[in-house]
Amino acid sequence: MIKKLLGVLVLALVIFGGFWWLNNDDENTVKDDDVEQTQAQDESTAETKVSLTINEADAPLADAVIGDNVQTLELGNFFFEPNQLTFAAGSTVALDLKNSEGFHDFVIDELGVQTETFSAGTTERVEFTIPADASGEYKFYCSIGNHREQGMEGTLIVQ
Repeated sequence: MIKKLLGVLVLALVIFGGFWWLNNDDENTVKDDDVEQTQAQDESTAETKVSLTINEADAPLADAVIGDNVQTLELGNFFFEPNQLTFAAGSTVALDLKNSEGFHDFVIDELGVQTETFSAGTTERVEFTIPADASGEYKFYCSIGNHREQGMEGTLIVQ
């Protein structure tokens, strides 16, 4: 009986330790001076998509360039809040994706938007231009595992 109890205790400690290690990985933590930028060329529209991991102090400078088309989305297991966004066709949009828990990404297939995976406690900024002739509704979602199937999906309305 004591051997079984010790076995269960050791297993619980290993699981807890692994979870703690994954969530406290310094490599995934944004520090004050860290700014990570990735660019991807979208061949169909010849537009450059820029994705930034930013700290809160940098946001006002970036917002001045984009104007009123800056929206913050909170995301976690398994939601986007808000889960509906509305922007004008032809506008340049900046979305600050604040990840409160887990590992996620952000995808809008029809507009060629996709971020890298990012971890809890970080904010990922994704900027893109909506084509002038793109009026309609588009689904955005997290493509990690089965997150989309668990409800991690929303709607972008372009007017």
